[in-house]
Amino acid sequence: MEELIGHITSNRSKIKVLEVLSRKSADIRTISKITRIPLKILEGVVKELEADGILRDEDGELKITERGLRVIANLKGI
Repeated sequence: MEELIGHITSNRSKIKVLEVLSRKSADIRTISKITRIPLKILEGVVKELEADGILRDEDGELKITERGLRVIANLKGI
């Protein structure tokens, strides 16, 4: 878990995405507008978070997984 947290905290964009999705699920364009992260960069960030098992895509809506919720809880403790 520590390695995964380090992987996330090393990229501010990943933290921003998790902050948005911790409030509500959203599509990638909405996240891009809220975070002001360009869509092309955000697509890469989302793919990494999905590969890590932090996010999942449900019919175009990005949601945090159970694993992602545990990571967020650990991040709040830092």
